[in-house]
Amino acid sequence: MLFGIGAYVAAGLFLALSALRAYRLNRLPLHGRMELYPAPAEKGRKHGGSYLEEPEWWTKPRQVSHMAELAEMGGEIVFIKRLFHGSRSFWLASWPFHFGMYCLFVWTLLLILTALTGAGNVEALRVLTALCGFLGFLLGGAGSLILLARRLADKRLRIYTTPQEYLNLILLFAAFLTGACLWFGDGLFSDSARLAMRNILTLSYTPPGVLAAVHLLLVYGLLIYIPIGKMSHYVGKFFAYHRFLWDNAANLKNSGMAAQVDRALKNKPQTVWSAPHANPAPAAGQEGEKT
Repeated sequence: MLFGIGAYVAAGLFLALSALRAYRLNRLPLHGRMELYPAPAEKGRKHGGSYLEEPEWWTKPRQVSHMAELAEMGGEIVFIKRLFHGSRSFWLASWPFHFGMYCLFVWTLLLILTALTGAGNVEALRVLTALCGFLGFLLGGAGSLILLARRLADKRLRIYTTPQEYLNLILLFAAFLTGACLWFGDGLFSDSARLAMRNILTLSYTPPGVLAAVHLLLVYGLLIYIPIGKMSHYVGKFFAYHRFLWDNAANLKNSGMAAQVDRALKNKPQTVWSAPHANPAPAAGQEGEKT
């Protein structure tokens, strides 16, 4: 029963903490928008321009393509296009890791579906579930191991790799490795994972051995840990693109952007900078202010 309750608690905390991270990011003050082009939402401007180029643009309706924006984000999420173009060698390790995570997410959903509906004997679902699980553990495990080895071997990466990042990769690799040994130890098309999922959902799961207990504890711990650590960039990516790189909403009077700018101007910094040139000594007879 404890392993079943743990699954619900870990999944609930993952969703709640992810939502909390998104809420906090959404409430941050307005930053300096970069307005980098091409912005995918700019309809009819494949050359990479902006509606701001139009003469008297403020008198014309702005054309926005949300589908183009979603397509651009989808390509970045699934294929990590910018890393592919920016650092091909690093992409060869990062993409398998991320794609393996996506495969395991689908694998988990399929296990839940077949466990709840009893459709585990449907051949197409069995093959799809086995394929997603196999690719997930293989690509995720290989990717995390290569990323760890690269950070250890490359002195340029070691300079700014923190202990937390090493810990993240070690925990993830351990979860991938124990999962692959546990769920596919009896064969690729074994029903052990589906039966375990059914028992977990009904709070009647008892780990058959130490390996199962260690794997599930790793997975539960990662579900709680990921939203509060550096791996929570899956939440911040929306804000990084839509609020920072692509946001070019005009700052017009009585507009939503104007209201955000007003709030930002009223936001007073809570800390001071200790650099001498930031806090110059006050002139004689004058009292200096901290900035």
